Amino acid sequence: MKKLCTVILFLTLLLNGFVPNAHAKTESPSADNNLQVAPPAAIKDVFPDPAMANEVLKSLNLKKLNKKSTSDTVTQTELNSLTGSFQAINKGIKSIEGVEYLQNITELDVEKNQITDIAPVANLKKLTTLLINTNQITDISPVADLANLTTFYCGNNPINDISAVQNLTKLSIFNCYTANVEDISPVKNLVNLKTLSLGSNNIHDISDIEKLTALEYLSFSNNPVENPEVIGNLTNLNTLWLYNAQIRNIDFTANLPKLKSVYLYNNQISNISEVSNWANIEYLELNNNQITDITPVANLTTLKTLKLNDQIITNREIPFQKNISIENKVMDNFGNIVTPNNISDNGTYNSPTLSWNLNETKDNLSYDFTTKITILNINATYSGTVIQPLTKDSTRPIITADGKVSYPEGTTKTT
Repeated sequence: MKKLCTVILFLTLLLNGFVPNAHAKTESPSADNNLQVAPPAAIKDVFPDPAMANEVLKSLNLKKLNKKSTSDTVTQTELNSLTGSFQAINKGIKSIEGVEYLQNITELDVEKNQITDIAPVANLKKLTTLLINTNQITDISPVADLANLTTFYCGNNPINDISAVQNLTKLSIFNCYTANVEDISPVKNLVNLKTLSLGSNNIHDISDIEKLTALEYLSFSNNPVENPEVIGNLTNLNTLWLYNAQIRNIDFTANLPKLKSVYLYNNQISNISEVSNWANIEYLELNNNQITDITPVANLTTLKTLKLNDQIITNREIPFQKNISIENKVMDNFGNIVTPNNISDNGTYNSPTLSWNLNETKDNLSYDFTTKITILNINATYSGTVIQPLTKDSTRPIITADGKVSYPEGTTKTT
């Protein structure tokens, strides 16, 4: 009788749902509380970010798995069917939780989202390509053990430490532009690199690239580069981006015979004699520099694009005088003096001399020039401004014994 009562009591509790943990092992946390579970489970539970879950749903249906919504269950076997590239670009994704279950993908492209944490990629050992540009990522340490990576883009993120790449010796392409990188020593052993793009950071010292002789594409634009001469060892370079990098001369390019595309605008370059050795050059941008002589470009017969506009040339200072004459040294591709088209302060020109007759003290004089040049079928404009600084006359008046005061010619007298 006692045994029968016990059975009846147990059945009563079971029917009323009071057996502790009766359902605990089968329930899946919902996406509402943002908890992640392993498959098999609803897609939205494996991938708690709704935007990410939706992209996985699309990919599964491309495999004809007929998932109607992110509430449908997905198994690990089904996730394993996703191979090759998984792309979710500009989809508003904030979290890539669950991506660790995409164990057979070789490329992950989640550019232009709002991702802050890439920890889930750490176990994707088959990845060869990882593209995480334009997110909100500060830490790339999860990539440190992705030994098969050959292509890694992490630009336009607030990253200052790239040490995670130091052992990724299969890397062929590494791009981390527009970040906060200062130290590039982690790349020094990446001898298989063919493309290195670190533009728009805060890099002063680039000596660590000296032995990366496989490099074909290099960008350090928008960095205050202090030792560009190390680039001279990279004899396989065909593309060089060094605009706005405080470059003063290009002597280091003397032994770079494979150069095809060179972007050196917005620097302080005045002498371009090395350009004449670039027998394969196709794209050359030297605008916004300090170039007065462009004869070295005359025989560049492979050119497709040439930019030489907006040079700003500052001559050495000379003393202010009432009458000033200077020589025009601006030369075109044929070695001809370029005639000025605008001279400040009513100056005159009698080639090759510019002259001024001044009635008052000036800090500087200037003249503009513009000329059209043609090299085979390529047309370009060579233009700029030449500034002539003048030192102020500091000569004091001479007071003689008879009380007379005399001033050197051209001195402005004030009372």
